[in-house]
Amino acid sequence: MATLEHEPTPLGAGRPAVRRLLWRRSGVLILIGVIDGFLFYVGDLLAMYGILLLLGAWAVFWRDRWLLVGAVLFFVLTSLPSADAFSTLGPDSAMLPADPAAMLTDRIAGVAFVALLGPLGFACPFLVGLWVGRRRVLEQPAAHRALLITTAAVGIAAAVVGAQPLALAVAGAIEVPGADALAGIGALHTATGVLGGFGYAALIALLAERMGPRRGVVVDSLAATGQRSMTCYLIQSPVWAVTFTPFLLDLSDELTVTTTAPLALVTWLATVGLAGWMSRARLRGPFETLVRRVTYRQR
Repeated sequence: MATLEHEPTPLGAGRPAVRRLLWRRSGVLILIGVIDGFLFYVGDLLAMYGILLLLGAWAVFWRDRWLLVGAVLFFVLTSLPSADAFSTLGPDSAMLPADPAAMLTDRIAGVAFVALLGPLGFACPFLVGLWVGRRRVLEQPAAHRALLITTAAVGIAAAVVGAQPLALAVAGAIEVPGADALAGIGALHTATGVLGGFGYAALIALLAERMGPRRGVVVDSLAATGQRSMTCYLIQSPVWAVTFTPFLLDLSDELTVTTTAPLALVTWLATVGLAGWMSRARLRGPFETLVRRVTYRQR
């Protein structure tokens, strides 16, 4: 396991060299995401991130105005009602395969769908993230406090309100609406969820500024989780696969949304604890190490 150190940067390198570097990283994400999608979770996002990075390697050189224009266009596009949006509120055979053979065959369409069409839904945050990174908004919150406060307040409020119709339907508090209404609340859920992501990122930046250098073991462990986000993300896949897959524990009928929450919390806390231990031991996550070695061709 490699010890922690600064990653090399492509500063000063030509555009083709930078793109090749990003494409190598995207290849690793696609490969690992496809494997995770077939073996553990059909909705895995890593392959989708890889495709987005593969195409987005061109966008890193766009001017600021085009980043923002592109982000707005993709936000509007993904906010339109769709007949397929949340067309079902229950799992299908791709999510809960009956046997190992079905796990591989039934997931082909699902893995391909998420990997190839998923980038459309994440293009807006990707482009906004490039703009935010250039201006160091999250790294220098004091210089952008007004923007961060507004984003946190509006984004989180919108996400909470926009999630209510679908949350009530999933919880059984209201009847599952018809196809047309479901398409509308699905679009609302998606659009406000994007705004909520911006809001929580802004809130975390503000909290980090307020804490300053006062960091205890909890904050250090949370930071370590972010530094090993890919490893911590992948650790959770086997937990859910073992818990819900019909030919394993098959607890999908026994566990409700409410009773699943403690399992989710314990799983997440375990990844935070593991990341904190790895940080103190000066160890990278194994998947972060793999991505680094392939991207920068280091041993």
